[in-house]
Amino acid sequence: MSLKEIYSQKLLFFYVFFLLITPLETHANSQSDSTDIENLSEFFSKGKFNGQIRNYFMATVHHSTLPNYWTNATGGSLKFQTAKFHGFSLGVTGNIAFKTFSSELYNDSSPQLSAKWESELYDLNETNFDKTHTRFDELYLSYEQENIRVTIGSQNIDQEPLLQQLDGRMMPFVYQGIWSEYQHAKGKSFLGVINGIGSRGMTNWYSLNDGIGIIGRGLQPDGTISNYRKKSDTRALVVAGHQHKIGKKWSVNLWTNWLDRIYGIHWLEGHYENENILAGVQYVFQHALPKQEQLDYNHRYYQPGENANIIAAKLGTKLSNWLLTGNYLHTFEGGRFLYPRELGRDNFFTSEPRSWQDGFGNSDVMKLKANYRINNSKYGDINAGFAYNRIFSVSQKDLENNKYAIPPYSQLTSDIQYSFNGMLKGLDLRFIYIYRISDENITIPEKNMFYRTYFSHYNLIVNVNF
Repeated sequence: MSLKEIYSQKLLFFYVFFLLITPLETHANSQSDSTDIENLSEFFSKGKFNGQIRNYFMATVHHSTLPNYWTNATGGSLKFQTAKFHGFSLGVTGNIAFKTFSSELYNDSSPQLSAKWESELYDLNETNFDKTHTRFDELYLSYEQENIRVTIGSQNIDQEPLLQQLDGRMMPFVYQGIWSEYQHAKGKSFLGVINGIGSRGMTNWYSLNDGIGIIGRGLQPDGTISNYRKKSDTRALVVAGHQHKIGKKWSVNLWTNWLDRIYGIHWLEGHYENENILAGVQYVFQHALPKQEQLDYNHRYYQPGENANIIAAKLGTKLSNWLLTGNYLHTFEGGRFLYPRELGRDNFFTSEPRSWQDGFGNSDVMKLKANYRINNSKYGDINAGFAYNRIFSVSQKDLENNKYAIPPYSQLTSDIQYSFNGMLKGLDLRFIYIYRISDENITIPEKNMFYRTYFSHYNLIVNVNF
């Protein structure tokens, strides 16, 4: 029996098992405190279900002779969490997705021109997307008491700046390990050790050593194709963070990420906000760990001679329901910022869907953004963002500063979200449109335009949350 068949049977068992053991009132999101729990039966029967039905349409249209792709995925997730007993609870989440209609996503004649982002709605490791895709996203034991929470097992963390979910595809980023949060008077502290990943766009779980290097390995600074998967023998990702408020207007965030035997990332962020103005600054430093120097050049994820130094700033103003910001980022010469795409995406002030800092060194990024938000208790809530990104100072040929050989580009991003209230409460709509071009005076081979520039990209996401 294949691993996928085993996953499918486990997911079916999960649904049937909890439907049988849970009384009808549980499905109405009944909640309970540990003081009401008297026996093992009530530990389960006084738990609660929640979940999501999800439909995701995605399409990419290249403004050239390159192939276009579109697909529609349908699925959802179902989560059950037991009631608390002396602070302890168990949780499990199953996820399912299948293709409802689509273009052909795998290009047999030219595999390198197969669909990129669209295949991530299913399993990008496969060429057959017609099967049903399932995964257990979460299976954890949690302890929560007053101002502390500790969770052990596979779990959805969703924490900035480097473990965030974003639009999520059909299968979100999930992690295996230990994650703890401590709430204090001036903010919150975090500590986690992660040893396994369930990456977005994949249905299997991987150890860090096995999982890092599946997606877009890119090029080494000398131009050779990277071959770092399973080479560093990494065992864990250690994450520590602290968010601290200073009065009512200031806050400071400090994070450090140590990917065993590969790199260290140290992230410092400060914010100021009053009734009319907001401002922020970020400084990030990345360096290789000693193990990388012991590997062959092409087996390294991060070259020992590289050190990424990044500084970013933002300044904004609030006008009625609008928030207007200007954002700028500079990566100094000396190293590329590299972050495994199997782990998540970065959250710099200039980051936008499909436009990230991963892979760039000695570069500049500008972003102008307008956010419109209105909350209406009767009709629903609107959150609309409109951004213009401009990537400067990079060349597709300068691989010492451009891991993925991406040409400099301008990107327009529209991200509009509407959450219904009233009788349709629980229904959310999200539309993301991206238009990207490069300067006409830059000569770009057509193969380098594929999902890099001169395209329009469409996403329509419909969620029913319960």
